[in-house]
Formats: sequence, structure tokens, C-alpha cells
Amino acid sequence: NTIASSPSNALDVEITPPVEDLDVLLRAGHRSVCETMSLRLSDLQKIGAMWTQGDMHGALASMEALHDDGAIADVFSVFLRSGGLGSGDAGAVAAQLLSLDDAAAMLPLAVRLANSHQEPHVMMGLEVAQLLLHAFAEVIASSRLLQLHNARDLAAAERAEKCARCCEQLFAMRDRASGLTQRGGHCAIKARLYLKAISTHFTT
Repeated sequence: NTIASSPSNALDVEITPPVEDLDVLLRAGHRSVCETMSLRLSDLQKIGAMWTQGDMHGALASMEALHDDGAIADVFSVFLRSGGLGSGDAGAVAAQLLSLDDAAAMLPLAVRLANSHQEPHVMMGLEVAQLLLHAFAEVIASSRLLQLHNARDLAAAERAEKCARCCEQLFAMRDRASGLTQRGGHCAIKARLYLKAISTHFTT
């Protein structure tokens, strides 16, 4: 996995929680603020260490275990700002940096963020899902068309299973995006962009 080619300090950044997170924390009191931010920093440092060592599987598994959507959004935010993922060819870059396994692990996290009540988290979830859609839609769509008659072709069957999991999450995001279009504002705009993108790759 070539994700390790990203800068070694890619996740070694100062994390600033969204305004909504800060409002909640400040209402909870100073001690709660310190404890929450300290825990988030510890989580991010652990994930960052695995990330920079090229252990994407470990980093994504740790993210999945987090109860802090803000930390997940922070990691994705840094990821999207690194490795050329802010360019017009972000999908192609992501396809080089990530594997199908990575996509299958990242998409449920993106859907989780999109179901958050925090608008910045929702926006991040949609952005990550759209990036992965552009990166892997062709592979996933092709796999859906394959009829695997040879049960002994374990590699092909495993690949098809990963594609099916990705497809399920992409469609879950499509359902979420459909509801978000009724919200108005930036979320609705990003949701419509996702719906347009997925409709170009999948008809059902």
C-alpha cells in the first residue's frame, strides 16, 4: 500500500474542533474541555503513528473504534489536504494511494459522519464518499457485472465481496444525500454533487 508515501508528519498537525464541538465542550465546563481534547489528541497521535508507518488497516480499524466523530473528521480532513487530493484529479490520486480494502473500511466511516447532527461532519462524510466514488466506481461497477461461476477462484470472489461492500455503502450515502437535499445550504449543495456523481456510475 503506497499511502506511506504521504509526508511522514501528515497527521502531526494542530487539531481545531468545529465551532459546534467547541460550543458543546465549553458548556460542559473547563475540566470536561481539557479531558475531551486530551483524549482526542491521544487518539489522533496513535492513529497518526500507524498512518505514517503505512499501517492503513490498523489506522482505519482504530478510527472505527472511536466514539468521537470529531476525531474521525479531523483525520479525514488532514488526509484530504495531503497527497495531491485537493487537485482536480483527486479521484485518480486516491486510486493510487488507497486499496479496495481501504475504501471498504473508509466508506462506513464516511456514512457515519454523514449521519451526524454536526454539519461539518456531514460535509466531510460526503466529501470522502465522493472521492472514493470517483476512485473506485469503475472497479466496483465492473465487478457487479461479473458472474463468478468458478467457485475455486477465491481471489476474484474476495474482490467481488469487497466491491459489494463498497457498493452497499455508496448506496447508503446516496440515500442519506437524498434526504440532505431538503436541508438547504452547503450540505444540500454537496449532497446534490454526490447524487450527480453516483448517478453517472450506477443506474440502480
